[in-house]
Amino acid sequence: MSGFVRSVVLTAFCLRFAIGFNMMETLFKWGSTSWGETPVTTTRDIARRYGFQSEMHQLITDDGYVIRMTRIHGMDNVVQQPKLPILLMHGLLSSSDHWLVGGRGKDLPLLLAELGHDVWLGDWRGNTFSRGHRELTTSDPSYWNFTYHSRAHHDLPAFIDRVLEVSQVPQLIYIGYSYGTTAVMVLGSELPEYQNKIKQAILLAPVGYQMRDMFPTIRSLVNWITSTHKTTATESLFELLPRESVLTPLWRPACNTFQDTCLTLLFNLFGQRKENMDEEMFDNLLHRLPSGSSSLDVIYLAQIFSKGFRAYDFGKRTNEYVYGQKSPPLVPVETNAIPMAIYYSPSDHLNSELGVFELSRRLGNVTFVKKIGIANFSHLDYMTGKNVKRYLYDDIINLIMNLS
Repeated sequence: MSGFVRSVVLTAFCLRFAIGFNMMETLFKWGSTSWGETPVTTTRDIARRYGFQSEMHQLITDDGYVIRMTRIHGMDNVVQQPKLPILLMHGLLSSSDHWLVGGRGKDLPLLLAELGHDVWLGDWRGNTFSRGHRELTTSDPSYWNFTYHSRAHHDLPAFIDRVLEVSQVPQLIYIGYSYGTTAVMVLGSELPEYQNKIKQAILLAPVGYQMRDMFPTIRSLVNWITSTHKTTATESLFELLPRESVLTPLWRPACNTFQDTCLTLLFNLFGQRKENMDEEMFDNLLHRLPSGSSSLDVIYLAQIFSKGFRAYDFGKRTNEYVYGQKSPPLVPVETNAIPMAIYYSPSDHLNSELGVFELSRRLGNVTFVKKIGIANFSHLDYMTGKNVKRYLYDDIINLIMNLS
């Protein structure tokens, strides 16, 4: 199969996942805006709409990528006593505005800002808000030659250094969701100079060791991706599911025709249940999905699911050149000294309970591992769950208050 055909097939496969979201509007009548017609609004503008002071920061990584982050001050910027700044990082095909789907009193970043914390929301390279480079354009395949190890070694250090520089403090608190947990685990394991800059990492639905109890739909997707994508040749590098796409107008009519298929795929992918969804928050999230990424990100995620928490597998020949061995090395998580608190749900189809236990056993410094105490809590419920504040955010806030 040619690189071009593989690219089209992978995009089409993932598009089936994306169009499941659009079908929800028709099934449950949660929104009135046509998918793909919502203008892109910055995270800063959303925070300001909710009544918070906010500003945008632009950074250039040491490998040339132009990335953005948004700072949210406490209400009226009144801080009674100095508090640790907090950096929140999103997951795959996501962006910083996905943290802000409910508004004041609901969203975790806004709850923390109201307590007086300096809150920062980063955007990984290649998504809707971080698409620049000193030399490359997004139409250049070389621009998309990165995985989460690139983000851990380049994006995350830049984000951390900017937060500490502006806040004038030596440490911060890190909150990562899904693939956003992967980067901080790599950073803590492979860049020891950053271990003392993070006082506490909080991992929501961590991605590292998925083990063997994957849901059948996820296993099928993983097996297909790993069997058809063996290299990082130029023809395999492309942008996957950008928010603004020529395919976007096709999603809604497709799911009007194949509603049952879309709904089943959505539920199978995430373990989603309608009874746990906050309809307004979920609707807001759907209007901002997806946010784009590199094709290699999906390939690397499939490698984690099938081969464990290793560096990217380039193939035997390139692995020998890059790593000095035929197989990619395991991420040495046992050397990580950053305190890490883990939250997970057994109902999350993208987050294996066995994998969480294996990860906690291997990580060098685990604060605790907590199972979220609500039945059928899915991967998207971390952002849009009806009772997410009660069952998750309040516990996170208590942990942070004790740290401060």
